[in-house]
Amino acid sequence: MRIALGVCAVIGVLMLFGAAMTQAVTYDEDQYIAAGILARSWLPYRDFLYLQAPLYAFVLGGLFKLSGGYFLLTGRLLTFFLALISAALLWRLLRRLGAGKELAAVLMAACLTSPFLASALSNSRNDALPLTLMLAGLLLHLATGRGFWKRMAVALLFGLAVEAKVSYLFGSAMLGVYALLNARERSGPSCWGRWWPRCRPCCAMPRHPRHSVLGCSTSI
Repeated sequence: MRIALGVCAVIGVLMLFGAAMTQAVTYDEDQYIAAGILARSWLPYRDFLYLQAPLYAFVLGGLFKLSGGYFLLTGRLLTFFLALISAALLWRLLRRLGAGKELAAVLMAACLTSPFLASALSNSRNDALPLTLMLAGLLLHLATGRGFWKRMAVALLFGLAVEAKVSYLFGSAMLGVYALLNARERSGPSCWGRWWPRCRPCCAMPRHPRHSVLGCSTSI
């Protein structure tokens, strides 16, 4: 079974590399490559128009400075390596959630071969970077242990994901609400448990005092 999983892993790496090297260039990819070229010496929003979050442009700009050219190839190679890291993180996350090695490999393969991710994991776009950051944040959040620095690291990873793609704000907000609802202080109840009794009367609807906005009966 180990040999079969190893062969599948090699095939998956080759497929991701082949997709990154042969995927057709899209008009959407042009703006990211152009932003990376301009970000080598200019700032987005101030010196040139950029319609996305800035992190990916800064990452491309730094890599373009090191490469000295071959901008499209550099962007595609970055996407390829991010896709590999995302695959490894996804497999580890599935294992952490209780899936077996074979099931985790099947689910990971199904995700990576999905047509919805074909462009995100092959073109030079701001999709693979926030995906990698989000998966790393989720895996760290589910890791054993608790502490201030762990929470800070998870918040940093999700914040960077939002800086790479604004739509990841929704996932970050949901994780924040989840952490708030499930947090437990060593010396007392959770933050939500302390503040909710004080905020609950504010949810009452003035024209019907027996019901609140959330559907809970109140006495005011």
